[in-house]
Amino acid sequence: MGTGTPVNEKEIITADKMNLKLERIAETPQRLEASRAYTTVYQNTSPDRTLHININFNVTITAAGLGKATLYLGPTNTPSTIAGSFGYGTNTAGTKTINGSIIALIPPLYYYKLLDASLGAGTITFPYWWETLL
Repeated sequence: MGTGTPVNEKEIITADKMNLKLERIAETPQRLEASRAYTTVYQNTSPDRTLHININFNVTITAAGLGKATLYLGPTNTPSTIAGSFGYGTNTAGTKTINGSIIALIPPLYYYKLLDASLGAGTITFPYWWETLL
């Protein structure tokens, strides 16, 4: 036996611990656009895992104007910190479609909501809303 520093058993990485980490990394993204709505507050209910969100937008603009979709997050059920936004606009009338996305990380136990400030310029739909626990 050699001489060295004793090993702390809590620091040993076992196969079970590695498998748990791999399971977390490999979790399948959940497609949730059918169950998500503007202005509704949602929560990352995991006490120790970050939530990755990817929201894709289709904006149909029918009149000149500006608009913006904004994702807010925070530690309370009134999230107010901007995590991401998607702005759009046109200076001419007529129907146009613009595509964009917001990608954000939501810390454990944080709340989040998406608001649309279209200012009459268009209608936003999200054909894809993916969430994955990391």
